Amino acid sequence: MYAVRAIAHEKKRMGFTDPSHLTVHPAAGASIIIPTHDRPDDLRECLESLTQQITQVPVEIVIADNHPESGQTAAVVAEFPDVILVEEPRTGISYARNAAILAASGSILIAIDDDVITPPGFINSVMAQFDDPEVCVITGNVIPHKLETDAEKVFKKYNPLGRGHDPVNFDTDWFRSFRLRSVPAHYTGVGANWACRREVFVDPRVGLFNEVLGAGSPTGTADDTYMFYRILRAGYTIYYEPSVWVWHKHRSNWESLRHQLHNHTKGMIAYEIEIFLNDGDWRGLWQLFVRLPAWRTLETVRELARMLRGQNSDYWWLLRLYIGAEIEGPAAWLRSRQRVKKLGRSGQLSPQQSTNARQLTA
Repeated sequence: MYAVRAIAHEKKRMGFTDPSHLTVHPAAGASIIIPTHDRPDDLRECLESLTQQITQVPVEIVIADNHPESGQTAAVVAEFPDVILVEEPRTGISYARNAAILAASGSILIAIDDDVITPPGFINSVMAQFDDPEVCVITGNVIPHKLETDAEKVFKKYNPLGRGHDPVNFDTDWFRSFRLRSVPAHYTGVGANWACRREVFVDPRVGLFNEVLGAGSPTGTADDTYMFYRILRAGYTIYYEPSVWVWHKHRSNWESLRHQLHNHTKGMIAYEIEIFLNDGDWRGLWQLFVRLPAWRTLETVRELARMLRGQNSDYWWLLRLYIGAEIEGPAAWLRSRQRVKKLGRSGQLSPQQSTNARQLTA
């Protein structure tokens, strides 16, 4: 199985340390926040992997049910008595993530998705990174759980969630280094595996997740990308640490893969619009109207050259998908803005909430 090979590969490449020997501070309680929308089997497997973790750190698990009327998530959470369930009926992963953050109590917030499986020692690996007081935000590696179907392999090729085997620090200098393109904040990591100090969300320059973006909204994705953008813009450094990793269940059939790639492209268009309108970052417009068309044209020419050399290519069906999503992107963004105006925002994590966060018990 790929997952087994991946474990050995990660250990060999990164000098994997036995988590039982990692230094962690039990006083620094952790909250694991997981948004979910009617994926009971995935959620159950995710929770099983979490509840089998061995750690001295006081930990709570907060599940945000984004479709409570179905009852599917509540039924799964009932199997795990110590897990906290929060209901958020406003559809959208950003709404769900924000509900979990507002309900969480830990000084360190660990964010994962319901379709990941955590390896033994995951919590200790995360918490060890925060022994350094300078570290406020980390992202981790995301490894395919399996690569058996063609769709899973194409997902990994065109929408890779992992960010490589080498630790990288993304700081203010990196953020400012992009002149004629928007900041590729998605390079820093993904929302399926990251963590931060709760004070980061309290900082008004960062705040909670932008409800205009993300799965379940018309834009489809990019809520995590925009969050990482705001974190970098506020002056924080994001530390990518590949030794903090999870398994992810990639899209296993063509229909779900096309849907995912379509949403990803729509979301990135919406991301560019948001950084321009919300943050006054003109690089978003430059990306939309100059760099993206130029890059798309260059890629098409390269694929034509490959065809002339007799090489097979899966680019053309992707090109149609991408262009359709790019055209739809601005309209999807407008619908999403109007939707949030109607449903309202999630609110803000106040300094008082941070100060009074209750002490977790093991």
